[in-house]
Amino acid sequence: MIGLMIFLPAFLLSLATLYNEFTFDFLTMDLRGTQNFDFDSDFLFNLKYQNFTDEVGIILTIVGLLFIAFSKEKHEDEMINYIRLKALMWSVLWNSLIVIFCVAVFYNSLFLNVLLYNLCTTLILFIIKFNFDLFKLKRKAE
Repeated sequence: MIGLMIFLPAFLLSLATLYNEFTFDFLTMDLRGTQNFDFDSDFLFNLKYQNFTDEVGIILTIVGLLFIAFSKEKHEDEMINYIRLKALMWSVLWNSLIVIFCVAVFYNSLFLNVLLYNLCTTLILFIIKFNFDLFKLKRKAE
């Protein structure tokens, strides 16, 4: 429950910053005192001012997914641990296959979006697979 309460607003914040360039002004920091780089320009990035709204959104999204993925079940036993392990291995395998496919298909800035989404896909695949296998186990037990 706590994971969903963290994940949903953080995910919406991440989408808003990614697609609508939404920012919170209080998360803008003045970094002019850290001018150690000669290549400071607004072309690729700006080292003078940095807004951390997107970083906060992504971090909270991952934290929320971690809470959802690894929260203890009501009746935790060896079978649940086995299902959790198998789901984790399955999600890592499929995420790796997705990344291999995306490396072959997407290029340039579109691939950066793929990498951004890839931060969460392992956890999302794990949550889906684990809950599906848990549902099958409970259905089979009835």
